[in-house]
This record gives sequence, C-alpha cells and structure tokens, in this order.
Amino acid sequence: MEFSIAPPTPSGAGEIAEIHLQAMSSNLLLHAQFPSDEALGFLRAWLTKDSVDHLENPSQGVLVANKEGTGETLGFVKWTVHREPEGEEEHEELPDSCRAIYVYSYVELTARVRKEVMGTEPYYHVTYLCTSPAYAARGVGSRLLRSVMSLAEAEGTAVVLESTMDAVAFYQKLGFEIMQGLDMMLPAIGSSDPTELYEERCMVWRPDKL
Repeated sequence: MEFSIAPPTPSGAGEIAEIHLQAMSSNLLLHAQFPSDEALGFLRAWLTKDSVDHLENPSQGVLVANKEGTGETLGFVKWTVHREPEGEEEHEELPDSCRAIYVYSYVELTARVRKEVMGTEPYYHVTYLCTSPAYAARGVGSRLLRSVMSLAEAEGTAVVLESTMDAVAFYQKLGFEIMQGLDMMLPAIGSSDPTELYEERCMVWRPDKL
C-alpha cells in the first residue's frame, strides 16, 4: 500500500479526531475520562481544535499518512517540542460530563514521570500516534513515528512517549527503551468505581538508535 506523509490541512482536523476515537475505542483511560456520549462529543471537538492548534504552534507538530490515489487519511502523529523544562500546566476547564479527576491526574502523573526521566534535557514528546483500525499493522504508524524521529535526530534530541502496554513491543522494535512505569486505578468501562489497574510505560529513543 502506497501512502505519503505530510502535514494535514485545517479542514482535515475532524478526520484526525475520528481516527483518534476509533483507534482508542477500547482504551480504559479514555473511557474513564470521557464516560458518556456527551463527554465523547466534547472530546471529538477538543481533538479537532487540538489538531489545528498543532498546525499553528511552532513548538508543536502534526503529520498524517494519506493513501495514494484517494487521499484517505490512514493515521496521524502529534508532538510537542520541549526545549526547556516543562512548567506547571494550568488545567483546562472541563464540562461535568467528563471525569476531570482522571484527566488531571493523568496529565500530572505523566508530566512528573517525564521530568524524572529527562530532567532538564530537551526532547520531542509524541503525544498521540494513531492508525485507522482498517489500516493497522501495515506500516503506517512506524512511518509516521520515524518522521518525527528524523526531525529529532536533526536536532540531536531525544523522543519521549507514553506507551500503552500492548504497544510497548512496537516501540521497542523502533529503538525506544522503557525508562519508567506509570499506573493508575481506573473504573471499568460502564462503571464508576476505580477497580482496574491501568498501566503505561514512559519510553525514550535517542538519535543513535535510528
């Protein structure tokens, strides 16, 4: 399958949001944070705006994989470049339909772990890497991620990401190393009691691994 990698147009931001929701449809964290159709509607709108913001902000970036011939979007990657240590992030106000406690606690946890792992070292932070389920395991995600790795390599900069447990092996094949674990107790899908252990891994790639 032939596809090209390029920045999206602002009009493609909605399609990126849909791919995000499809790819993460079974993710326990997403459903803990956005447990209803109303909350997911808010997330869809937020993700659409977030893609446009990534196009306009010089310290952020977004790339999409487009199928040759049809232009269909197959997947995307988003990142933020941290050239200075991260400061404390102000919490965005969320509607009551969202479970803010799981949104804010995840943001705080991952920021703390990245600070412990990276210290004052600059890095590219891959925030989202999603492939349409219809095109999974066909090289889309690896091409997108390698594009970001090449940008980081040109600056001699590391790439950091938080991996779900089922994606750890994928990232390891591309040279990422597990640096630290992170975990939260979350409710099962459809529940409100935090009975389920949710885990991710903070992983780092450095230019000599490309």
